[in-house]
Amino acid sequence: MRPYIRRLFSPTGFVLVGLMLFLPFLTLACEGGDRSERIALEVTYTGSDLVFGGPADVSVAQTEGGVDSDGTATGTTDDEEFGARELTFGAEPFAVVAAVLLLVGLAAAFLPWARWRSWTAAAAAFLSGIGLLAAVLRTENRVAEALAPQLTEKVDPSFTGRVSKDQIFDALEFRYGFWLVVVLLAVLGFGNVLAAVPGKRPPAEEPAPEAPPQGAPEETTA
Repeated sequence: MRPYIRRLFSPTGFVLVGLMLFLPFLTLACEGGDRSERIALEVTYTGSDLVFGGPADVSVAQTEGGVDSDGTATGTTDDEEFGARELTFGAEPFAVVAAVLLLVGLAAAFLPWARWRSWTAAAAAFLSGIGLLAAVLRTENRVAEALAPQLTEKVDPSFTGRVSKDQIFDALEFRYGFWLVVVLLAVLGFGNVLAAVPGKRPPAEEPAPEAPPQGAPEETTA
């Protein structure tokens, strides 16, 4: 790999990670109701929602006819009825730290020392990945706490108990945006570690003795 291409690899990767923050990171999908009416709920957070505290994308579909018929859509229910306001959290601290570390990794390309560039970018990539994982896990817990009473009352009013946080955790899943970011950060981290660790050079071979020129008299010893 040419030096200028190798130097552009790391900052380009961090820019791609930043763009991938606008992809879906976490989704809750569930449905419930009785045989005459069913409600399907989907709540999606992007990485940028975690960093900037943006509102979740809440989709609520209400159908009539139950599971034994085709089901006729009757329109969407007001998102506020399902706690869309409660599901809009402030900026997640771990996600903010992860975003700052992405900027650190990007700025590392301007360091004049190659090894410092690589070590700084590697540390930023690994720590940013850990921060995003912590942010998603914390958001899972906050979603479960905020949505449990809404699901109990709206999605399945016939349910005599209460939807537990564990049931909501089972319905939550990490989306492709999160996995793409994690994989790319891992590649950036390990790639910069390999670039920072000096490789072992093979020992220099001793030059072979030069052969005497043809036609020259051979030296004799007494």
